Amino acid sequence: MVGPGSGIAPFRAFVQERAGLAAEGFTIGPVLLFFGCREHKFFNIDCAFSRDGEQKVYVQDQFRERGREARRLVVEQGAAFYICGSTKMAKDVKEVLIGSLTDSTWDKERAVRYVNQMKKEHLFQEDT
Repeated sequence: MVGPGSGIAPFRAFVQERAGLAAEGFTIGPVLLFFGCREHKFFNIDCAFSRDGEQKVYVQDQFRERGREARRLVVEQGAAFYICGSTKMAKDVKEVLIGSLTDSTWDKERAVRYVNQMKKEHLFQEDT
């Protein structure tokens, strides 16, 4: 799940639902949630800060660092992938996802096909 700024809103409910299911004894898989905002002074969480400091850090930068884990969740466990936020950010995050799927066994073309199939199966969704 990737949602900078107000794009984080829909994922709150996802996390709450999963916490409720876990409390009821259901087995819940891991969640990767990436969030970005402009300044850190009001937050005490791991975030991507795009306007605080000399070097801008965006959610796609954080996502890139955890690409191997995202690949494992998406490919091996069939995880859904949600993006909520600006069109440019969503495009960049999608490119990072494709890059994380590309390795010694998958070329970029196969990764793009996989993401397109995820879209058809409603496992890749964007709200931009």
